[in-house]
Amino acid sequence: MARLTSIKYDLLSGPPTLNPEAVEAILANVDRFIEQWIAYPDDIKKARQLILDMNGVDIFAKASTVPDFLKD
Repeated sequence: MARLTSIKYDLLSGPPTLNPEAVEAILANVDRFIEQWIAYPDDIKKARQLILDMNGVDIFAKASTVPDFLKD
């Protein structure tokens, strides 16, 4: 798989990781992320949980407003 994708074997065989650039983009503007993905609340919740579990950051703490239906 490493040869086919050009992704280093160590990365592929190691523990799961998040794309640091994607996480940084979300954290840089959480309100924009929520606006863009509002039609997919389950995906927002999954992203929030993954970032919280893997990076220790709750993206909702960085948002100016979080709709009630996303809080649960």
